[in-house]
Amino acid sequence: MLGKGYRVSMMTEKKDVSQVKGLMKVVSPSCEFLESSGDSGAMMFNLPTDKVKELGLIFSLVDSEKSGAARK
Repeated sequence: MLGKGYRVSMMTEKKDVSQVKGLMKVVSPSCEFLESSGDSGAMMFNLPTDKVKELGLIFSLVDSEKSGAARK
């Protein structure tokens, strides 16, 4: 898969893995789920190089979620 896109790695609570995978498909329809790491909640996605603009949406969403969690 080398040279086929960007790898996006995420960590979440194990209970939220399905929700995050679904959200990634909405925010970045071009992303492909590659794998998750068992109990850790780690996930890996691939985003094609020609869809790099979708990375900005992903980072904006993650940043807004972090800001919301910090306010709670």
